[in-house]
Amino acid sequence: MPALKAFAQKIRGQGINTLIMEYEATYPYEHHPLIPGKYAYTKAEIVSFIAFCNKLGLDVIPLQQSFGHVEYIFAALPLQGLAEDNEDLSQVCPMEAVSDSLLFTELYTELASTHTSPISISAGTRPICWGTVPGAG
Repeated sequence: MPALKAFAQKIRGQGINTLIMEYEATYPYEHHPLIPGKYAYTKAEIVSFIAFCNKLGLDVIPLQQSFGHVEYIFAALPLQGLAEDNEDLSQVCPMEAVSDSLLFTELYTELASTHTSPISISAGTRPICWGTVPGAG
């Protein structure tokens, strides 16, 4: 965390006022405790970092990918049925809207609980592939 705080000070000193933070497996998800990896931050560390950034005038917006770039989720959770392509576990199937929304609502809710940004959360912008799962769409 000291290196991250030093980075925050540096970019704020250069006039930057917003930091988009993509945690992936370093966020301490409590509802999905298998997602956080070995080097995950604690919730107290996240809250402390956000408070530190707020004092600097640096807004921290968490980035949670919504469809693609979610390999770390598939590696941790038994969600292979949600994958767009079971050979490439990097994207959830957009046709599994109910299951996808349940998972990501929980992830977004936890992120929102530790961040104070008025913008809230970035949902990622990766293009998705439609219909590669047999029977989907």
